[in-house]
Amino acid sequence: MSFFLVGGGSESPEGADGTGLDEVYDAFIEEARSTGRSTLAVVVCGSPESAEVYSSPLAGIVTSRWPQAQIRTIRLTDEPPLTPLEGLDELAGIIVGGGRVADYLAGLGPSADQLSRLVRGGSPWLGFSAGAMATAVTAIEGGWHLQGRQIYPEAASEGFDELALAQGLGLVSITCLAHNDTCGGDGLLISAIDSGLLSSAVAVDEGTCLVIHHSSGRTQVMGSGVVRWFTKDPQGVIVRSERSPHKEVPPPPAAPRFAGMARVAAAARAAHQRHDTEKTGPTGDTAVPVESGQ
Repeated sequence: MSFFLVGGGSESPEGADGTGLDEVYDAFIEEARSTGRSTLAVVVCGSPESAEVYSSPLAGIVTSRWPQAQIRTIRLTDEPPLTPLEGLDELAGIIVGGGRVADYLAGLGPSADQLSRLVRGGSPWLGFSAGAMATAVTAIEGGWHLQGRQIYPEAASEGFDELALAQGLGLVSITCLAHNDTCGGDGLLISAIDSGLLSSAVAVDEGTCLVIHHSSGRTQVMGSGVVRWFTKDPQGVIVRSERSPHKEVPPPPAAPRFAGMARVAAAARAAHQRHDTEKTGPTGDTAVPVESGQ
């Protein structure tokens, strides 16, 4: 089975760039079908009204490709369940929406053992934003400062001031950060690794999916954006970027040409040369001023 970790939110499952993630959804459904089961869960947080809004397009990912599948909608509330959710390890697959990572950890944390059995049994996981980030052993809940230094936009801090790390669901080993291209998460991850809070991490763009194959640990990138890997190094932090092999890499931008600045520099050099000539004279001797009347 595989984890499909999407860098965009569940409110826009077609991908923020408009190109779509059909290849991701097709691969997820193919793996779910292979389990021999037909019930999939859609997990969302929030009020009944907002849960309906968010769960409907996520359910559509399944029903548009597998009309015979049964959808079980699980709405996580603000109050964490006292007991694990039942029947999770019998699903053909699970789709987890976006929102606050802390809410998904509170709601799904008591069921972590069942979720582990689910994925070990071959059922795939499709997570959007928080649904991707919550899978890690160490999950990022939010925050925009680290030791008093800003490392992330306040608007994306999820109500936390200092960087907040928490015990995740423990399904994948590496810490994941979503929305990297729109929220600028590079600084957050570099700072967290450089300070020793994390040893490695991965950041996923909008409209992009990191696929982690559970049995082999092999990874691949799908979608239109970039996945960046961050690793601790004795000299600092190593950052490596990866794109889908099926996407053309755009050519680098041309080097800027400042024609106007070049003309200004040439005029300045000419002025300096005229000044030096007037000071030394045409023969190179120092010019002596001549007073009138002599």
